[in-house]
Amino acid sequence: MKQKILDIIAIVFVLAVLACLLCPLVVFRTPRGPGRRSVCMNNESQLALALLNYDSEHGHLPPPYTVDENGKPLHSWRTLLLPYLEYNELFSKIRFDEPWDSPHNSQFHSLPMPIFQCPSVKNNQDRTVTHYDVVVGENTAFPPFDPETKTLRKMIEWKKQNDKEPEVE
Repeated sequence: MKQKILDIIAIVFVLAVLACLLCPLVVFRTPRGPGRRSVCMNNESQLALALLNYDSEHGHLPPPYTVDENGKPLHSWRTLLLPYLEYNELFSKIRFDEPWDSPHNSQFHSLPMPIFQCPSVKNNQDRTVTHYDVVVGENTAFPPFDPETKTLRKMIEWKKQNDKEPEVE
């Protein structure tokens, strides 16, 4: 009888140890599958809303990047969206007349920006890398920098070639 009680206590002890070891894996794990996808979709929705809010305030989408007087790229569109993504404090600390990799601005490189990361991306170890990009090119919403005029080229009209003009009566 005494041996059975000791066996039961030993089994309960082993189960308790296993539960303690496995509990952090269950409670503190990162989102998987649908949870990761919903985080990505939420990030994309917030970025889209930030782009719309930027457009509403400035009358156009942000440029793909800002440039100095010589046409050298300084900051990406992501930096211009920071105030619309509730990163006002960070936005106010950035020096926009200096490149992103200047000594002053480099201090912000290590800050994690979860809004620009999708947890569904494989090998997602570096928390300072962004997973959201824009397509830059002719006939896109983000036209390239024009070295001749030192300005961003104007937005294209969003019409197909075979679209008809509306008839006015």
